[in-house]
Amino acid sequence: MFHIGLHKDLIKYDIEAPAKINFPSRDMHIYVYNEGTVLRTIHLTTDPSLDTLLVEPTESELN
Repeated sequence: MFHIGLHKDLIKYDIEAPAKINFPSRDMHIYVYNEGTVLRTIHLTTDPSLDTLLVEPTESELN
């Protein structure tokens, strides 16, 4: 969701923010650029421990 929000905010200023996702890690590199010049690179790193979080079922799901 971060990338979508960033894109929506920057497009107003004619600044683009394409991203490259690396698999299987799902890490994302976002390139903020204008007129062919990269202004910033943002690296979002996936925390693999979050994939293993268990959510307790609600009572309605148990019945």
